[in-house]
Amino acid sequence: VHYVDIRNKNIQDLFANYKSDIRRKIRSGYKKFKFIKLTNHKSFHKYKDQIKRMIIIQHIYFCSPCPPFELLENLFKNELLDFYIALQNNNVVAFSSLTKDKNIVQIAWQGKRIDFKEHYLGITFNHFCLEEAIKNNAKIFSLGTSSRKSLEKFKEKLNAEKDLLIKKKIIYKKTLDNIHY
Repeated sequence: VHYVDIRNKNIQDLFANYKSDIRRKIRSGYKKFKFIKLTNHKSFHKYKDQIKRMIIIQHIYFCSPCPPFELLENLFKNELLDFYIALQNNNVVAFSSLTKDKNIVQIAWQGKRIDFKEHYLGITFNHFCLEEAIKNNAKIFSLGTSSRKSLEKFKEKLNAEKDLLIKKKIIYKKTLDNIHY
């Protein structure tokens, strides 16, 4: 799992710790794209078809797991997810959904147009989501797991730390004779 500990930190301090090349890409990305938080169902409905199409095409192209779009929509309606979109020339080129947990904000689902080959979009959008998590007073910002080396290197550009989640089977050493009511 890649995560960034954001307790008692601000976005300027995190930005200053990036390599100069990453800072340049993020500045350039903010000039090229407009990032918007969808605040109500009306705004979500306006971009719904474009987001849904992106999820389906990404699923087909990468053979990746794809949640039912109705589930994402219901989570948004019930205020369990925040949705953010990236616009270029009034066209949605990427979206991201963040959980609203105050302890660990996680990118629940993210996608961008497959035919869009802008390298600065991904790093800038993740930085924007990190900034939103800090505004919401979260403690940890989780970028999720990485199954590919290229994705792992991308996440490390945000100075994300790595940790392993280990599922451990608990073995009880007490015998039935030692159990008392």
